[in-house]
Amino acid sequence: MNGGGNVQIRPSKIYKLYTALWCEACYKELKELLDKNAGPNGIIDYNIDFINKRLSVSTPLTLEEVKLMLQKIGRDFSTEDTS
Repeated sequence: MNGGGNVQIRPSKIYKLYTALWCEACYKELKELLDKNAGPNGIIDYNIDFINKRLSVSTPLTLEEVKLMLQKIGRDFSTEDTS
């Protein structure tokens, strides 16, 4: 069920997202991960499972949450699945 449409992000997940990812150490780790894996045009092109494994977030993030997180730090996100 990946037909698009609006995605609801629960406040509890947003809270976990920010507490898990916006502490200074996590932010630095995330930035290094993105810098290392960005393509020549700065676009990160890998799947959400890779991000979740690397960040070791207790609750796996949804694609929309990852997009939101990347937008907050000025990054683009592309996936191979463009349906």
